[in-house]
Amino acid sequence: MKIEKIKNLTVDVENDGIYLYGNQKVFGSNINFGLLTKAQVIKNGNLLLKPRKLVAGSLPLPIPIVLSYVKATENIPAFIKIDPKRNEIFVDMNELPTGRIFAFKAEEINLKQDRIIFRGGLK
Repeated sequence: MKIEKIKNLTVDVENDGIYLYGNQKVFGSNINFGLLTKAQVIKNGNLLLKPRKLVAGSLPLPIPIVLSYVKATENIPAFIKIDPKRNEIFVDMNELPTGRIFAFKAEEINLKQDRIIFRGGLK
């Protein structure tokens, strides 16, 4: 288990997926949420996250509707692309803001074997 804190977001990597926890202001109220995603490496070392479960408090939410809302209302970085119709979040490793010198790509994500491998180098 690996737990990282990113601003108001907690990332927890477990055998069955990547959990994201946090809170979000919706209609003037702060709401705690949890998202379970399955991660896979795709061509060119990019990542594809497939959301599997989303809850606000203890209430399950329809993932495509929430992804549409997030895509429309949040300032998402250019390297993250949300596709609500396909229920996917694409992370373009080539577009990560690493500066002009470095580049990264994913090589393997196997959570059951506790293996997450990224490679980096000069552009």
